[in-house]
Amino acid sequence: MKLFYHFLSTVICLIFLVLFPFVLLAQDTEFRSIHVIEQQYYKVHPIPSDTSHGKPGRNKTNIPLKKGKMIFGYHPYWMNNSWGDYRWDLITDLCYFSYEVDASSGMPVTTNDFGNATVIDTALTKGIHVHLCVTLFSGHASFFEDALARKTLNEQIVHLVKSRGIHGVNIDFEAVPSSQASSLTNYIHELRQYLDSTAPDCLLSMATPAVNWNNTFELSNLAQDVDFFMVMAYDYYWNLSTTAGPVSPLYPMETTYPYNVSQTIEYYFSQGIGKEKILLGVPYYGRIWPVTQLEAPASTRGSGSAVTYRNVRNNPVFFSWSNRKMNFPSRSVYYAYQANGWNHCFIDEAPSLLYKYQRVIASDLKGIGIWALGYDMGYDELWDAIQQAFSENGGMLCQDTIFDSGGFLMNPSIFITQNMSILPNYPGPYKLKFFDLNLQNSKITIFDRQQPLGTPLETIWPGNDSTEIISDYGFYITFEATGKHPQANYAMSWSCPSAAVPSENNMSIIEMSYIPFLNQIQIKNSSIPLKLKSIHIYSLTGHEMLSNTFNSPPYIFQLPVKLKSGIYIIQLFSENIILTKKLLITQ
Repeated sequence: MKLFYHFLSTVICLIFLVLFPFVLLAQDTEFRSIHVIEQQYYKVHPIPSDTSHGKPGRNKTNIPLKKGKMIFGYHPYWMNNSWGDYRWDLITDLCYFSYEVDASSGMPVTTNDFGNATVIDTALTKGIHVHLCVTLFSGHASFFEDALARKTLNEQIVHLVKSRGIHGVNIDFEAVPSSQASSLTNYIHELRQYLDSTAPDCLLSMATPAVNWNNTFELSNLAQDVDFFMVMAYDYYWNLSTTAGPVSPLYPMETTYPYNVSQTIEYYFSQGIGKEKILLGVPYYGRIWPVTQLEAPASTRGSGSAVTYRNVRNNPVFFSWSNRKMNFPSRSVYYAYQANGWNHCFIDEAPSLLYKYQRVIASDLKGIGIWALGYDMGYDELWDAIQQAFSENGGMLCQDTIFDSGGFLMNPSIFITQNMSILPNYPGPYKLKFFDLNLQNSKITIFDRQQPLGTPLETIWPGNDSTEIISDYGFYITFEATGKHPQANYAMSWSCPSAAVPSENNMSIIEMSYIPFLNQIQIKNSSIPLKLKSIHIYSLTGHEMLSNTFNSPPYIFQLPVKLKSGIYIIQLFSENIILTKKLLITQ
């Protein structure tokens, strides 16, 4: 059943603008986040400072955002005047990257022209909240043990906040040894106290990892002092991964590697972090690896390299529709192409980002964080995704499926007591159904969203099946433990029948007219009320068997090989939507 979830995806691969090399950065053997890799790269590849005024930005329409939602974007100094391409109406907070800390003194190694960067002045005039990112990627013990260095850094932060009239500081301390965990917590508490006494309106946030290796970040203690966490929900597969995989998988791609975005959200909840303190970081970049075979998952033949969304869009030879593949379990897209052997580029794009945004909305997280602004320069799709999800008139998709963090593969997941809201941005009534349920010592309760915690529409206990539930106002769902060692695997699917989008659990069977002597499938125009770009046919196990592109009707698919009679999965791609259907081949 999970094979039939509604899958919108396309692609994003990014790293720097077209003027920078396509494949970058020699790698070492220790994990380094994209923040660290790129900062180190630009130390030896200097670029001009942002001192010109550039363009004012692309306020195509002045779209109001939903109240209370934060759209937080990093502006790395090396992005220079790319801010002229920003949709300022779709940003609430801009974070300048970065003040690089000298661990021995607390003074800056460099502020990367923070004092003169025009992007800051422009953002402030646009009413954007501005933050300064403070980075320390080595020498942590020396810094934490030196009271004068800590005091100096605190003073420098407040001086820069006041002199530039900005709103916050974002602490990005990475590669902190686990032995320094308590020292990190103590420093953040010390900084919070100093800010409260000298700059009480200054927001304090932290960039924190998707996977808290060795529990270096004492999240429950840190949460007492920070206003929010910018969770770096990317780099799940990195340059030295032995398997090529999604930079930011919504669900696991492999049974042997459980880490994914949904698990990260559940982990932060399990540590007592409130939803109002979680920004979900999303990547505007992807990674390319040399691999051993066409289809994913594939073993790597060497180290990977980061690449920006802009660079992918600017390179249609390798990144073409014919090279585009899907990994159903992780809800990820990748390009497979030949260049000295097989290569895979895993990427995010507008549709796959929209899936992550559905989880942000459903769990009512504070918002999203972007690494990094400008990596999509010249293209509108990623801005459009933000507008669709977070504008005042935007919201949830009409149809989607959310899984627990075990995903399609039903890997073990972290059970957490949590609430979700499902309210698509389309007219009701709405349908909701749970399937692939595996509940142990837990229960799921569904309420009408207009009367949360009133009389339940349905309560699902272990051993029960879910019925299809209908509401005119959307749904409010609670997940609760009823005993020790609770477990809850589930798939939660909703749809808006009145919006004429095919129901995920009741997909109509399309009768294709198959002409044996032509080996041809014809799709009637009346069945497809959209202008199609391509068709992809999969086996019931998710193996892509055939694909084709369309320019205009009639939609005739000339099969290169004969298909046996049976049921297949067909995905029809238009400009802005992907329809998932069953395909019935009859001889």
